[in-house]
Amino acid sequence: MVGCFNFNKDRPSGLELKWADLGLKENALYQVYDFWNKEYLGCWEKGIYVEIPPAGVRVLTLLQDNGQPQLISTSRHLTQGWVDLISLDYDPTAQVIKGKSQVIKNDPYELRFVFPRNHRGLKIKRVEAPGYASTFHNHDGWATVTISSQATDNVSWEVYFEEGDIYNFPVRAPSGLKAEIKALNKILLQWEPQYYLTAGYYVYLDGKLYLYSPINQCLVSNLDSLKEHLLEVRSVWWDGSTSEKSASLQVRITDLLPAQLYLSDVEPEFSSPASGEPQINLSLSGGPLQIGKKVFRRGLSIQPNSEIIYILNGIFKTLEAEVGIDAGSVSRGPVEFKIFGDSQLLWRSGLLQDKETAKKVKISISGIKKLRLVVESKEEDQDYVEADWAEVKVIR
Repeated sequence: MVGCFNFNKDRPSGLELKWADLGLKENALYQVYDFWNKEYLGCWEKGIYVEIPPAGVRVLTLLQDNGQPQLISTSRHLTQGWVDLISLDYDPTAQVIKGKSQVIKNDPYELRFVFPRNHRGLKIKRVEAPGYASTFHNHDGWATVTISSQATDNVSWEVYFEEGDIYNFPVRAPSGLKAEIKALNKILLQWEPQYYLTAGYYVYLDGKLYLYSPINQCLVSNLDSLKEHLLEVRSVWWDGSTSEKSASLQVRITDLLPAQLYLSDVEPEFSSPASGEPQINLSLSGGPLQIGKKVFRRGLSIQPNSEIIYILNGIFKTLEAEVGIDAGSVSRGPVEFKIFGDSQLLWRSGLLQDKETAKKVKISISGIKKLRLVVESKEEDQDYVEADWAEVKVIR
């Protein structure tokens, strides 16, 4: 079970959930079920792209496909079986899963079953739960059983499976593939949504399967910004069959970069703010970025004793910014801004106090691969300081 969080309250967030990063078998098939949305997401290798709503969380259950019908989830608790499932057994000869669960009074209890990707034609034939009301529903590749009890009790149940019809839809190739820079080693691929049946999309990087995406977009990370990459997308059906043709794009990140890049327009490689994420183009308190009497349209606002890291790969020559304590900050500071390049200190502001005018920065970053923006403070009330990196940009 994996929790996918988005701590940003203003915008959705995309996540590349890779099996290898979770310590799972990279090329094995894993069944995926979304607990909160009560949605079966299919059975895939490599990983899955997940979009998380603002200030939201998605809880995904991952279960390796063992070639048999499997119980992947229950409705009783977030742990999906840990507190309610007493016993579970599968008889392959009779094609029946038998179990016992603790069912709560007047709380319909749902069992969610998934079928092997190479045996999607299975369906539930009947359910036996003597003395209790039960219903079932078959879906494409999975099924649900609901058991109701008028008293809290341990309920024995049996679910019988049989062969059913298999429906395979000939998926069509996607179109309109385009790439948008999200970081200096990451792009967001997007393509036209499909208006005909499909289970989703396979995304390929340099000829190899990268991820499955259930929607018409996917992040692709850890790219070499100086290298040209081949990106392809194919529509895929639930059994893993793909469209004959793909949408493809040759991408080199440096070719997509403008002459000057505002760091507020791209995601950092890493950030360690004292509390929450850096605020983009606004102060931490939600007002305009303002240092002294000067208001800025772009920039980052962050608490002291924090750092933001960008991977530049030696692409840029100059960094420019104006830094200081935001006019809306409750505390006076002092704080100090520092810029590091490849572990070397490139610039420091000295101690800055509230109400001062912005301090301008213009330094060479030629050849720098890793850039760190750091704000430090030794004051006890540092949590109430809003430190602004205003109009911070890198120039080629």
